[in-house]
Amino acid sequence: MIVFAARVVLGAVFVASGALKVRDAAWPRAARTFGAPAWSVRMLPWVELGLGALVAAQFPFAAVGALALLAAFSWLIVVHLRRGDGVPCACFGSASSARPVSWWHLARNVVLAGLAVVALL
Repeated sequence: MIVFAARVVLGAVFVASGALKVRDAAWPRAARTFGAPAWSVRMLPWVELGLGALVAAQFPFAAVGALALLAAFSWLIVVHLRRGDGVPCACFGSASSARPVSWWHLARNVVLAGLAVVALL
């Protein structure tokens, strides 16, 4: 039951994140400012949607992709925190672009990474 719940919650977070980015015309610029490679900006929301749907549908292998994305996002968050850049995360499109990255974003990603590990079981 815990593994099922972890997959549903993690999947829902990734689906929400991807969907909010797809609908946000300003997200590509925010992603480039955040440090996302230019080649990844257009496909990232769709990757998040796909991974989220697969994880929520109980395909545990998709949690590996979610874990990899969380690691990359977390690394970029740490880079910006160390520099003191104050760039917005835009992790959920315009719904999250008003605040600059903080340790809260990193803590959230650690929790999500924990869910991804449980989802692999």
